[in-house]
Amino acid sequence: MNSTLNTVFGTESTVFIFLNGDGLDFQRSWNDVTSSISLLGNVLLFNRPGRGKSSKPVRAQTGDEIIETLNHLLSALKLAPPYILIGHSSGGLLANLYARRYPENVSGIVFVDPTHPKQLSMLSGHLNALQKSLLWTMKKLFPLSELNHLENTASMIEHEGAFPHIPIKILTSTKPDAPPWLQRPSMLRDKTKLHKEMTNLSPLSHHIFTANSGHFIPAEEPKIVIDAIRDLVKHL
Repeated sequence: MNSTLNTVFGTESTVFIFLNGDGLDFQRSWNDVTSSISLLGNVLLFNRPGRGKSSKPVRAQTGDEIIETLNHLLSALKLAPPYILIGHSSGGLLANLYARRYPENVSGIVFVDPTHPKQLSMLSGHLNALQKSLLWTMKKLFPLSELNHLENTASMIEHEGAFPHIPIKILTSTKPDAPPWLQRPSMLRDKTKLHKEMTNLSPLSHHIFTANSGHFIPAEEPKIVIDAIRDLVKHL
């Protein structure tokens, strides 16, 4: 198994697993959230291969590979299920896949501006020529990275078992992260539509819209993430 940088803290029995978005390390993703959540239980933060100070990947970082890395880590740390998953961006894809594959291991999920499986196939229609060129270059430079295998992970979700009957929170940002020439308004509209579709994953879903943050909700409005996690715990 590749060496991964991880941190576990907290004292209660509930285990919260924080899943970063692609290209982000846990310190940048969750710094303003986890100290509060550690009062509720054990917090697991880990940088997947190629993130932060973790070693570079030696195998393609597909959803399968990442989930098995996570399971090995949980076993090594003796962190028993059920788990509460908090997935930001493409970390939401991983939470979605994990819950379908190991439904008995998951008691709830907070999706933080998550990537919807259909979102990736729609992405090219929202990118300008420069953005498409940069994306192509990144994929060529880092062939083993998650970025190259997100569509594969999304396909796994579509062909996996049913989503479990668990409470979920879906946080959707409403503020653009860039000017219209760089981030088309249609991108936000399509994302919001897909997030509304995600509420059908479970009858125990709750959709929350942020007012003052873009995609990086945990950094811009951490209290919304904290409150969503706390509220989910109350309803378990």
